[in-house]
Amino acid sequence: SKWNEDRAFVAVDRILASPKNKTRISEAISSALKDGKGNAEARSSGGKLLFTFSEGLRSKVSGKIYTKLEQNGFSFNSPTGACPRCKGFGHVIEINPHLVIPNSNFSLRQGAIKPFEGKVYGHCLQDLLSACDKLGVDKDLPWNQLSQKNKDFIWNGDPMHQKGDDLWYGIKSFFKWLEKKTYKMHVRVFLSKYRGYFSCDACNGKRFRQTSQLWKWKGFSLPDLYSLPISELLSKLRDLPTSKNPKTDIPLQAICTRLGYLEDVGLGYLSLDRSSRTLSGGETQRINLTACLGAGLTDTLFSLDEPTIGLHHQDVERLIKILRNLADGGNFVCVVEHDEQVIRAADRVIEIGPEPGLNGGHIIFNGTVSQLLRSKKSETGKWLSGKKINNLSSLQNSPSTKAKFLKIRRANIHNFKNFSANLPLGSFTSVAGLSGSGKSTLINDLIYKELSQGSANGWVKSDEEFCDVVMIDQGSVPRFSRSNPVLYSDAWGPIKEAFGRTSEATLAGFSASDFSFNAGQGRCDSCLGLGYENVEMQFLPDISIPCPLCEGRRFKEELLEIKLDGLNVAETLDLTISTALPRFAHLPKTFKKLSFLSELGLGYLKMGQPLGTLSGGEAQRLKLAKYMIPHHKNSKPAILFLDEPTTGLHLSDVQCLINCLKKVVSSGHSLFVIEHNASVLAQSDWIIELGPGAGEKGGKIIAEGFPRSFISLDTPTGRLLKSLSKNPTLNPSCILKAKYNNKIGVKKKNLEIVGAWENNLKGFNLSVPSNQFVVVTGPSGSGKSSLAFDVIFAEGQRRFLESMSSYSR
Repeated sequence: SKWNEDRAFVAVDRILASPKNKTRISEAISSALKDGKGNAEARSSGGKLLFTFSEGLRSKVSGKIYTKLEQNGFSFNSPTGACPRCKGFGHVIEINPHLVIPNSNFSLRQGAIKPFEGKVYGHCLQDLLSACDKLGVDKDLPWNQLSQKNKDFIWNGDPMHQKGDDLWYGIKSFFKWLEKKTYKMHVRVFLSKYRGYFSCDACNGKRFRQTSQLWKWKGFSLPDLYSLPISELLSKLRDLPTSKNPKTDIPLQAICTRLGYLEDVGLGYLSLDRSSRTLSGGETQRINLTACLGAGLTDTLFSLDEPTIGLHHQDVERLIKILRNLADGGNFVCVVEHDEQVIRAADRVIEIGPEPGLNGGHIIFNGTVSQLLRSKKSETGKWLSGKKINNLSSLQNSPSTKAKFLKIRRANIHNFKNFSANLPLGSFTSVAGLSGSGKSTLINDLIYKELSQGSANGWVKSDEEFCDVVMIDQGSVPRFSRSNPVLYSDAWGPIKEAFGRTSEATLAGFSASDFSFNAGQGRCDSCLGLGYENVEMQFLPDISIPCPLCEGRRFKEELLEIKLDGLNVAETLDLTISTALPRFAHLPKTFKKLSFLSELGLGYLKMGQPLGTLSGGEAQRLKLAKYMIPHHKNSKPAILFLDEPTTGLHLSDVQCLINCLKKVVSSGHSLFVIEHNASVLAQSDWIIELGPGAGEKGGKIIAEGFPRSFISLDTPTGRLLKSLSKNPTLNPSCILKAKYNNKIGVKKKNLEIVGAWENNLKGFNLSVPSNQFVVVTGPSGSGKSSLAFDVIFAEGQRRFLESMSSYSR
């Protein structure tokens, strides 16, 4: 061996190899290992090597000693197994060149290096320009046309500078110098603008230290197994032969069971090393659901909020079976859902209504699916039974496309490999496909990031310039405590002016600017227009109480005496948008903005309702209202991206949303929507379907065209639209025909709700059956979430904590 070449050998003992010398041989080996620092050899009388002995883990080739195998060595959450450079995160924070030089078309003199702009570090630019003069670097040549040698010089500096010569120090040295001053707040803020996350070069993003990656199973290290799609990993584990050792089989069976649950809920395309922050809300909820299944819980209350988010229609049935198994296991399963498949598969349907907001909070229906379809009061029953249908059978046949396209060329990101496509602009384009096929990657990570960052990778080009590139997700509305729908939609200005024109305001010396709780002389002096005061609690979270001076009305008493059409400013802000519409018909700007909010199905919101109280779907639609106004012919249009805007919407609300999306496109903007909803797909101008599978099997366009062209295609979306065109009121694949039986056979007490008061639920009474799959539905804002989470879940959690407290006593 190579590692033996420079070593001296000492004979410890000479022994005849026979059974009677067994004890002496053992003692000799122990002595040799001790004196040889864990290494020993047995040789024949002629010097021929017979055996080698070593203590611990030692390489026979290099002689390198490895640490003892420990369980924590296979965990990136433990210092024993985590990469020492990235601490087990898989990425490190470093300076991002694309943020330092955001526009490569600029020259050095034009300000290509963004951190050198301004007065604070402007002297660094002068140092660089002086160095360029000495070395002959063209200061007026765009960055992307500079030679690699000159770019390296600008980034790394002149090597002679390290020897004390007064030459250019380099951008990297500039940032290293700044990092020594991070004890200053403004320096930390400055650095944060130019930092980004990059894969750790020590572990290649695998999180584990090198010694942990040396252990392999069938050629796979632990991080290699983590990186496999769950479906592929599960198939490899299931192919293992069963041993006769239960200590080996039980852990393997437990792993396969848990991975099987993930596959059953349609997450087989995910890998175990996928970061949780990259998961959608629906994926996170389904993962939490599988954790409960793996624990085998009984007598447990499950409250789920739209678990079908992000699921293609053909994956929903598997989710339903899992929910039914939970109910059959002796649990309470309460699901807030609008999906037709889920509603049709329920044991009990509870519909809250009849309208959103203050007119909601009442039980409109409580019974079986067959009773729901016959109900005259149920809005959901009317849609499912066909009494209320859209003309979906006449699918769109021609888009309102212009001769302009969004061109993607040779993009490589996630499961998109060398991807190229032409996507129509000026139209309502839906992106469909199985869960994990790459829809979010295409819209969020590829198109949106490229356009918003100035095509950093050069993958996306557009035939049209946009005034705005907007991602309208469910968290995009700024939720400040002082903001509300009427302020956000810019509809309050004319109302303030109308108040300021009243004779009472003129006599009292108030102007239009005083009718605002954000500024002016009319707001309460105590709370400064907030309407409440924060009380700091020493050992508990801070609490908010109504302002004792204005009693939560936000304005001074003398200003509240001024009325417009019989209402003061606080009473006006307390109006719902639907109620306010006819009152302000004489104010064209306000009427138009409020009309858009009403068309989006937000008429039940109060004009002064804080944006922090809105749901994700409500916030998303509020953001959309801005783009329903037709843009001027001479102005540039916007391009908008929406990710499942039907989340949280009732069947009747979906059609309102579709009409508004069409209005956005008719206003001249381009619209791209990630969606599974059949109604949205059928009424869009153009459909792009990704697939053919999920994960590595996705990332390709398997079909695109008008909605009507999909009827003849044998793709998941094609089969959905085909069934929709034949019978718009009933999709046969949506009905579970299997009969589910109660597995435990023990009738348990129902969950009784008596006199609940929460939001728009006033004196609410309800009996929720055990061992049944219960679906809560109703119009958006009717009180479903208040019932499922603020009442049922919150009360169940309180009872559980009380029982645990009494048990511990």
